[in-house]
Amino acid sequence: MELEKLKESPSFFLWWKSHVKPYKWYSCTDCNYHFRCNDDLVKHQWIYHNKGTGEIYVCNLCNKQFKIKNNYTKHLFYCRT
Repeated sequence: MELEKLKESPSFFLWWKSHVKPYKWYSCTDCNYHFRCNDDLVKHQWIYHNKGTGEIYVCNLCNKQFKIKNNYTKHLFYCRT
């Protein structure tokens, strides 16, 4: 079943109302993504919209910069070989 059709169904609305809606949601003003935790919103805005501050990881071999530590770690493995 398509997601849009599912969203219009009464059973989905009841599920949404009882399971999802009670949480406080934090919304990104740039792309309208929603998060349950403000820390996730802040991290999202840093990575995708260059807002706020965060840690930048720099490769010592090629000076390439990364905002996501996992991407930096993967890069180091391939950059050294």
